[in-house]
Amino acid sequence: MAEEKRSLTKYEADKIKDENLQKQEMEISIYSPMFAGAVADIDRRIRDCIAQVNDDDFEKGRISAVIDIMVDEKEATTAITSNTNQAKIGKYNAPHIKTNITLSLTRKDQVKSDITYEKHEIVVAENGAYIAVPIKDAQVTIEETMQQQALEE
Repeated sequence: MAEEKRSLTKYEADKIKDENLQKQEMEISIYSPMFAGAVADIDRRIRDCIAQVNDDDFEKGRISAVIDIMVDEKEATTAITSNTNQAKIGKYNAPHIKTNITLSLTRKDQVKSDITYEKHEIVVAENGAYIAVPIKDAQVTIEETMQQQALEE
């Protein structure tokens, strides 16, 4: 009787993938498996953003990606040589990549106002503060003159 094969769990599949990645030579590029996690995070933020903006919850979204690339000096022990019985310690530079992907959403919520205080002028007070002061003996518009005359009648 043939033995039935089970599917790998996500943990097992990821562990095998990581082990294979450790043995793989990779160009350091955005298309490299080194950046696959960051690219997946950006893609996830793009999908979240378009869903939120499309549902009219937000006016727009902004995705910011910060990628820090550094080099860490590491030490590795090489195999023991037969004639000296000593291990050699070698130094090498290991790529170190940190990412920060941010989604900022702008909510559609605004209050508008547009007021001109035509009967005031701006004056600078002795303390340097700007003050809106009513204009004395301001020229009266024709409409205001007609309104005043109508009230007096």
